[in-house]
Amino acid sequence: MAFESEIGLGRGGLLSFTVRNIAFGTVVGIVMGYLAARYISWGSKSDWISSRFQKLAWLALVLLTYGIADVIGGNGFIAAFSFGIVSGNVIEQEEIKRLHSFTELENTLLMMLTFMFFGALMLYPALQYINTSIIIYTLFSLTLIRMLPVFISLFGTKIRPESKLYLGWFGPGGIGSILYVYTVIRLDAMPSQELFFSLVMITIFFSVMAHGISAVPLSAWYAQRIARLNEVGLAQAETE
Repeated sequence: MAFESEIGLGRGGLLSFTVRNIAFGTVVGIVMGYLAARYISWGSKSDWISSRFQKLAWLALVLLTYGIADVIGGNGFIAAFSFGIVSGNVIEQEEIKRLHSFTELENTLLMMLTFMFFGALMLYPALQYINTSIIIYTLFSLTLIRMLPVFISLFGTKIRPESKLYLGWFGPGGIGSILYVYTVIRLDAMPSQELFFSLVMITIFFSVMAHGISAVPLSAWYAQRIARLNEVGLAQAETE
């Protein structure tokens, strides 16, 4: 309640803000995902859309879905996620296969562009706020805060401890953090916006460095470890 009053949302405003973001984002994603799948299928069958432009149309429709959700007060990421689930179940499987290779390449390109802009535009202003407290928080964020939810979500499974550590270290996370922060700092009355923004950006910087450097050696070690354990029947859950 104190936080809600401080950022100018009023009593119950934070809950209302969250519910509105989730609800509007989900509805927009479902509606747009269904319409997009029908539209693309019709265009493909009628030969009004070539396979090349069919792929570009998907990208345009996802961006449109994000924009519509954002304009009406929903969460664009939830809308895009819902779009993918619905459209993937409505569209024919043959078209899904044709889109798969394109989306992998598209995803890599957009990720590289985002990290390029992150390094060029967002990181330098954030580094001006770096101090010991932020570094300590960053270390906790990349270890305990990041890994504990993974361990909790895997509770009761037969996944081995080293697998849980591997999953906890490398995920969840990624590029979304760069964009999620803007959802929060859109609240003009939110206190210490600069500090909050800097904390997220510095955490992402340490994450990029730590996970980038450790990706190859840890992945190679993990693959060899699971292969050896699988030979003696101790990694059934991982191999399944």
